[in-house]
Order: sequence, then C-alpha cells, then structure tokens
Amino acid sequence: MSGSFVYYAATASKIRHKGLSFIYAGALKRTAGFMDDLREALEIDGQEVHIIKWAEALDRTWQELLDDRLRGRALQEGHTVLLWRPDEPAAHRRFETTLQSARPFSRACTREGANIAVVSYLPATVFAQIDGSSLLIDASPVGIPLADEHSIQSANPSTKAEVARQVTEKAWGSPALAQLYIDVDQSEESGNSKVKRARVGTSNIISAAVSELPISAQARLESLVIDSRFESISEAVLSQLDAVHLLSSGLLVDPGDEGVYRLACAGVDKGFRGLVDSLSRITVAPKEWQLLAEALFRLERLFRRVLWLHFTRIHGDSWQERGLGKFLEKAISVAEHDGGVENPEDLAMPLDWLSLGLLIELALETSSAHDAPIRGLSRRDIERMQRRSLPVRNRFAHMRLPRPTDLEEIYRAVRKLETAERSSLVES
Repeated sequence: MSGSFVYYAATASKIRHKGLSFIYAGALKRTAGFMDDLREALEIDGQEVHIIKWAEALDRTWQELLDDRLRGRALQEGHTVLLWRPDEPAAHRRFETTLQSARPFSRACTREGANIAVVSYLPATVFAQIDGSSLLIDASPVGIPLADEHSIQSANPSTKAEVARQVTEKAWGSPALAQLYIDVDQSEESGNSKVKRARVGTSNIISAAVSELPISAQARLESLVIDSRFESISEAVLSQLDAVHLLSSGLLVDPGDEGVYRLACAGVDKGFRGLVDSLSRITVAPKEWQLLAEALFRLERLFRRVLWLHFTRIHGDSWQERGLGKFLEKAISVAEHDGGVENPEDLAMPLDWLSLGLLIELALETSSAHDAPIRGLSRRDIERMQRRSLPVRNRFAHMRLPRPTDLEEIYRAVRKLETAERSSLVES
C-alpha cells in the first residue's frame, strides 16, 4: 500500500472542520495516485468518502449521483462528498448549470452534517462567474501543505534518513516531486535510467504546473524567470492574486524569510531550465492575447488616423513634407527595406510605416512645435501612451504573454484616441 496519503493528512483534517471547502491541487501538489491518496487520508481521519466526478453532473443531478454511492443509506455526519474536478467540464455549455445546482445540493449535504469539498486542478478564479454567489465563492480554501522531511519519511518508512533529507532539498515542498524522486531511488533501474526518469518526470510535472496557472500568473512568472532569472523575490513585487496562485500551485514557496518568496524549482536539479522550457512550450495564443491583438490593431490605426486628420487640417496637401519632417524619411526607409514597397517615395500614407514608438515621438514633437495642438489629445495623454501603452505593444511584438493590466491600458488609450478622432472630425 502506498504511504503517500500522508501528504494529505492535514488537508483531510481541515476538510472535516470546514464543512464546505475548495482544494486547488496543482500538479506539484498531486502525487501520481492523488485521488486514492486523498481518499485514504480522509478515511484514516475517520470520514466515509463519496467521490462524484463533476463531468457526471452534466447529464444527471447531483442528488442522483450521490444516491448511487449511498446505496439506500442516509447521508450523515462523518461523511465527506468530494466534487471532483470542475476544471474538466468547465468549457462545456452546461457547466454553469451544474455550478448553480451544486450550491443548493451542497447546502443540503452540510445540513445533514456531511462535509463537501470541491477538488480542482485549477484555481477557483478561472471558473465562470455567475450572478449572485456560487459554491466556489462560498467554499473556504484549503491548501495542501508542503512535503517536509518528516512527511516524506512517514510516507516512505523504508527510505533512509539521508535519502529523505536529499529528497526534501530537491523537491522543495512538492509532494509530486518528492514521491517521484523516492520512486526513482527505490527502483531497480540503472543509474543512467534513473537520472533520465527523474529529469523527464520533473519536466512533465513542472510543465503541468505552469499550464494550469491563469494567464496573468503565467505572464508574471514569464517576466520573472525569463527577464530576471530570479530565484527569490520580495512579496511586494507580486500582486496579491498572483502571489496566491503561484504559492498555491507550489511554484513559489515561502521559506519563512520575512516578505521573501523562493522559486521552488530553483532547488531542483535543472529545475530552472525546466521552468524556462515549460514557459517556452506555451505556443497557442490564449484568448487574452487575441483580445489584446484586436485592441492594439485599433490603437495603432486610430493613432495614424488622428495624426493624419491633424496634419491635413494644418498643412493641406503638403502635410507629408511639412508635417512629418524627418519621420517621412524613416517611413520611406521602413517601407522599402521591411515592407517590400517598390516605389516608397510614392507612399500615400507614410504614417502606416511608422511604429507605435515613432508615432508617439512624432506626436510629441508635433505638440511642442505647433501652436495648434492635436485636438482631443493632450501632451500628457501622449506621454502616458509612451510610458504605459508602448511597453505593452513591444512585449506583444515579441509574443510575450499579456499581463493582467495590459488590455485595460490599451483600451484606455483607444478611448482617448476615439475622442481625438471625433474632435478632429467636428473641426474639419
């Protein structure tokens, strides 16, 4: 019998005391036999366990599914009902219906003295928000504690103390990694085979942990790992939500140093490289990135139009030569060398070949050099775009994951440009 239920003993006890709870079991927190291990931990804690897979509730009621498991018996105190993996059917058209019906079902169960625990491989924040409250909002979050030397030794009594200590250092609190390394150590494989199995297993677990994060936390992790190569970080650098996601996933750990978190994988052999590899595997654009693409498309084209309306109002047909100055040469050069335009001197709209950074520079010079301001667009507005919108555009150009505030920042700039466009059209 596996002893890895030990990693979930504290979680089982909390489930018994909470009544209604939500467990985010990220990949680093899940042993290979996680469902059986959690069930065993709950049973050893004195609870009778009934597991209902959330996907089953798409076609049948929660009560029908529970009755199947009770087999004519009554639900009572000492029973725990696990609603297993809402993340699996979360994209289904009937998921919201199951989420709405789960709340009264859970309340009825707790009135009988039973415990309800939602066990998800994704954090609660990724699920659809429904009107009013929901089961996922009502439920108290229950964490899975870090695997330490004591729990690793308890889960694997035959393991030597020195091996348990080494595994503790390498696994950095992850039950999944701890059990992987113990299993590898106890196998009869050759040394080379053990190294390969540990490396591949570590990579797969880390990749799964990264893929399960919300996009905002993935973007923050990408910035910290790829841009900064950090191994420890002040909590002040992270938003509260990103900190919760990264700590709950096990990718960050709190070693007890005041206000400082540590990257869990930094303690794993080739763990940092594995994390970089996991981030590089994100090759399908998330929906947030697609929304950002649409917003940036509107931003840049609106900006060109606002500048064109301004220059034609001031300079008429001579707007290119008199309004653009040195920027005309830059636009011609880009059109010729990067755009493959055969006769760049004949461009009707050279603004199309200026990057957002150059458009902002042009707008700033224009607002300084001319008595007539760009209507509806103050110098302060332009400077904010340079500080806030341009970095978003540059990260986007390098196919980086969008940060939580990126889309709203671009929307804000678009609204300013829409106002400027209307102002220019009224004056023309």
